Amino acid sequence: MSKLDFRRLDLSRTYTENELEDINEWLKTKNVGLDVESAKQYNFDVPIDHFELSPTGKLIPKKEAPIEKEAIVEGIILQLRKWITETKYNGDISSSFRVLAVSNGPTIPGPDIALIPRASNGQLNTKIFNPIFVIEVENVTRKPKLEVLIKKYKTYYFTSNIKLVWLIDPINQNIYRLVEEKDGIVRSRKRGWDVISAGDILPNFTLNLKVLNAAVSQETSELLESETDDEQFICSECKKVFEDSDLLEKHFARNHVHTLAE
Repeated sequence: MSKLDFRRLDLSRTYTENELEDINEWLKTKNVGLDVESAKQYNFDVPIDHFELSPTGKLIPKKEAPIEKEAIVEGIILQLRKWITETKYNGDISSSFRVLAVSNGPTIPGPDIALIPRASNGQLNTKIFNPIFVIEVENVTRKPKLEVLIKKYKTYYFTSNIKLVWLIDPINQNIYRLVEEKDGIVRSRKRGWDVISAGDILPNFTLNLKVLNAAVSQETSELLESETDDEQFICSECKKVFEDSDLLEKHFARNHVHTLAE
C-alpha cells in the first residue's frame, strides 16, 4: 500500500481502518486535498469534518455542518436593537468589521456583530475597531478551530477595549463566553445552550435562543431538501450516476468489487 498523500486523496481507491484513522487524525489540525480525478467528481463547497468507510472500503466524506449564519446574525441584531431602544443605550450595532487589519500584525477575520459606544460628540466611529461587545457565529466542532478563535480573541480583541465576547456555535448548541476578569486574565467558559445574559456589560440584555433554534431548523430542512433534490452520486469505476448513496453502494458491490480484488 502506497504512503498516504493527505493533499491528494484518491477517492476511487480502497482504504484500511488504520488509514482512515490517520486521515481523520490529520483532519483535526489540517485540511485534506483531492487528486485531480476525485476533484472533478466531488465538489466540496463545505469543509470536510471527517471521513467514514463504506462497506467496500471507499472513503465517504462527511461535510462540516453548515450554518445559516445570516439568519442567526439578523435575529441577534434585532434583539440587540430592541435592547438599545428600550434602554436608550448611547451606541449602535455594526457588522462592517468583517476584516481587521491589526497594527503591525496580520489581517484577520472580524466579528459578525459589534456593539459600539458613541463618542462624546454623539458620533459613531466605525473606522476604528473599538466595540465593547462582539459576537461571532461559527461551527467549532473541530477543537483546533475553537482554539484558533479563542487565541484570536485573547490576542487581538481584548487589547481593543472589548469587554465581552460571545462565540455562538448553533450546530453543537454551545455558547462560549469570554470576559477579562478582575485579575486581568481573559477566561473562556462554555455555557451550553441555555439562557445567557451580558451581565454588567449590557445590563438586562438576555439572548433569546429560540431565534437561533428557528434559524438552525430552517437551514437543516433546506439542506435535506437540497440533498434529496439535487445531490448525485457517481460511481468511481464506470462513472454511472445514482441519486441515492445506497444504490451506488449496491451497484459497486455487485459490479466492481471483484475487479479491485484481482
